[in-house]
Amino acid sequence: MAPDTRTTSGPITLIVDSTGLRVHGGREWMREKHGLPKARKTWRKLHIGVDPESGELVASCLTPQHVGDTGALPGLLAEVSGPGRRFIGDGAHDGVPTAATIRHAFGPDVELIIPPPKNAVPGDCQARNAHLDMITETGRMAWQRATGYGQRSRGEAQIER
Repeated sequence: MAPDTRTTSGPITLIVDSTGLRVHGGREWMREKHGLPKARKTWRKLHIGVDPESGELVASCLTPQHVGDTGALPGLLAEVSGPGRRFIGDGAHDGVPTAATIRHAFGPDVELIIPPPKNAVPGDCQARNAHLDMITETGRMAWQRATGYGQRSRGEAQIER
């Protein structure tokens, strides 16, 4: 476990996002110059966790391309030192197993802000059902404003850096 290097204390809001990275081989220029057949491109996926209040990158993990967001989540959450108050993620994190993983890491009182898909139906998760009800009553944009989902853009900004 990494030492606690956070500058904030207390429970954090964790914004999780990921992006694909293309890995270049050292001889790609030679293939182009001499007309050799192109090699398969190698990809990796970078997953990050950002604390929006401090702007700090609190967790990161690099995985092979075939590992999805939910597969990388346990390792990413293990890097977060300290408790979590809120978890904000994109629709890839929607689901009961993912919610259970987050609650196992941060406790049962963590607030999950994950947009359900447009064709979602109510299920066993009360928090998700509340999100569905709010989206049905007020619309998706109002739900985003009310829940603070717009903070996820800070995670995307970290990826762009």
